[in-house]
Amino acid sequence: MNKLIETPTGRRVALAILGIAFVISAAALIAYNALAPSEGVTLSAGQVAPADIVAPRSITYDSDVLTQLARQAAADSIHDVYDPPNPSVARQQLQLARHVLDYIDNVRHDTYATLSQQVSDLGAITVLKLNPETATHLVSLADEAWKDIDGQVMSILDRVLRTEVRENNLADIYANLPNLVGVTVDEAHTSVITE
Repeated sequence: MNKLIETPTGRRVALAILGIAFVISAAALIAYNALAPSEGVTLSAGQVAPADIVAPRSITYDSDVLTQLARQAAADSIHDVYDPPNPSVARQQLQLARHVLDYIDNVRHDTYATLSQQVSDLGAITVLKLNPETATHLVSLADEAWKDIDGQVMSILDRVLRTEVRENNLADIYANLPNLVGVTVDEAHTSVITE
């Protein structure tokens, strides 16, 4: 038999047989591990596994909580983008303010209406919500004081509308309104102007 292996053809045959035997034994070993029943590990909830346990297949799980957090983080990373201030909007608001102030002036000079009727007429302004005390104060003002308030309102509105007015800065604008009123205006009139 040694003579058979010594020939080149014999060596090839011997190597082929060894290769086939290796492949068959490796396949048998892999098949046995895959098909043979494994020792089951019985664990109860909260118990730590004594060894690593490999799942027979991979699975994926979509967490609703993590998905929502990722969506919120993505939404928070996007900043608001605004168009530049539109001058026609400022003009429209100034015209609207002028109409409201003219209406208030007409109500103030209505000699046939009672005080309660004048206050009721001022309460009918839909674009401006005046509390009854302010409406009563407006009706009872002297003409000179009313002209000063009228001019201050138009001036302040013009100044405010020259800046960017956005939903996210309205509170700051409202808080700063008293600072825009002229220093010669008394405190009672300042509150009427800002309202």
